[in-house]
Amino acid sequence: MHKPKHFPGSPYMRKPSPEGFGIQFMVLEDKSILAKFAFDEHKEGPPGHVHGGAVAAVLDEAMGTAAFENERPGFTATMTVNYRASVPLNTAIEVRARIDRIQGNKTFASAEMTLPDGTIAADSTGMFIVSEKLREYIQQLYGKLNGDE
Repeated sequence: MHKPKHFPGSPYMRKPSPEGFGIQFMVLEDKSILAKFAFDEHKEGPPGHVHGGAVAAVLDEAMGTAAFENERPGFTATMTVNYRASVPLNTAIEVRARIDRIQGNKTFASAEMTLPDGTIAADSTGMFIVSEKLREYIQQLYGKLNGDE
C-alpha cells in the first residue's frame, strides 16, 4: 500500500531535529502524501505547543511533495493555512496532502494535519507553479542521495 517517496524532501524537512523536522513522507497508491510524526520541543511556540510557522512549513512541504509525485514539481506561489486547534508537542500527528486540480502551469493542492483523536489541527491550500529547473535540481539531488552521479 505504501512505498518510499521518490522526492527526497527538502533538507529542512528531512534533517533530524533540531536543524530540521526528520519527516519522511510516504506516497500512497493514488499519489497522495502521508506522514506520521511528532514535533519536539525545538519547534515550540506557545508553551507546550507547536509554533504555527512549523505547522505551515510541514503543510507546504507535503503539498509540494504531492505536486512532485504527480509530475508537477514547482514553487509555492500562494498558500493559505487555517489553524483550527493547537498541536501539542510530542504528540503523534498525521499529515495528508493531495493535488486538487491542474490549470496550465499551476497546480492546486490541499493538506491537513490531524491529531490522534481525529481533530483537524490545521488545513491548507496552495498553488504551485511548475518549474523545470526545480525538477532538474531534485533529480540531481535524488541521484546523489542514491549513489548515482
